[in-house]
Amino acid sequence: MLLVLKQLFKPMNRQVDWLLEYKLSGDPSHLEALVDLYANDLLHFLQSITDTESANDIAQRTWLTLITKRHYYKQQGTPKAYIFTIARNALHDDHRYRNKFVALEDDINLTTSSHSSDQEDAKLLYQTICLLPFEQKEALTLQLEGFSLEEIALITTTNQETIKTRLRYAKLSLKRHLGNLHE
Repeated sequence: MLLVLKQLFKPMNRQVDWLLEYKLSGDPSHLEALVDLYANDLLHFLQSITDTESANDIAQRTWLTLITKRHYYKQQGTPKAYIFTIARNALHDDHRYRNKFVALEDDINLTTSSHSSDQEDAKLLYQTICLLPFEQKEALTLQLEGFSLEEIALITTTNQETIKTRLRYAKLSLKRHLGNLHE
């Protein structure tokens, strides 16, 4: 009985919105918490779309933009989606600047596997994803990062039906390409 009462009066664990805290205070420790939470996912997303060097540059620009424009943050969607939106915009700026996207480098950090065929399959999958048109690659990569359709639509400023279509075409293309290789 006492345990039940303790649970009732225990303060609820709320998810801290570090981005809102950073916006309001400018406290570097809040920015550090954001970097700890999202830097790896952000870099993985960027490396899935462009080469490693560009991904690192764009990630740095994303964090710098967040620092200089923190006051623009509005609590729409998740902080992760907001950060990925900044990264996506920086990626588009980079694309316009270079007027092309570079395929993934061969030195992608694949998870170690005891079977070399698993590594080869993973590498082949990454290479096949790189062949997709940008919009399909972007939607698929964001979905693989764990974003919902609604969040992907928010990040890409596209409606959900368009995202569904891009994902469907991306998956069909992957299935067609990978299916031909295994037959």
